[in-house]
Parts: sequence; structure tokens; C-alpha cells
Amino acid sequence: MFGVIDKKSSQHVGNVKLGPIHWVHRKPTLGIMIGVKKLWGSGIGSEASRLAVEYGFYRLNLQRIDLGVFAEHESAVRCYQKIGAS
Repeated sequence: MFGVIDKKSSQHVGNVKLGPIHWVHRKPTLGIMIGVKKLWGSGIGSEASRLAVEYGFYRLNLQRIDLGVFAEHESAVRCYQKIGAS
């Protein structure tokens, strides 16, 4: 789990996590929460998600990263599409 920090204010505004990690299959689940509503839609969630995915693939040598999202949550769907989820 990583804290998400706003670059402008240096304030902790949310969390992003990869886990639990199934080490045999090298597969976690991605989760993110941005708790400061005024930052929703600012791209901070996409950036945090992208950085977590890069960390998972390039530093932890993961093979796949799962996530779940409700289709009605359009902003979350767009966020995950931006980082390459299909």
C-alpha cells in the first residue's frame, strides 16, 4: 500500500495498493481511493494507478494485475482505460 500525495500541497489525499499478492501466480489486485473530493477528475488517480502498475511489473516482476470496477462508475472506468486496462 502506498500513500497518494498531492504535489501542490504535499497533503496525503488517498491510497493505492497492490494486494494481496499471490506470489505463486505473481498476481495482485489493484485498489485506489482518493479521499479529497476536490481532486477527483484531476488525474491524480490515474497517475497513482499508473505508477503502482509500473512498480508492480518492473520492480516486483508481477505477471498480471487484476482490478474490478462497476461499469456505472464512469470516471473510474476512464481512469483504468488511461493506464491500459482492458
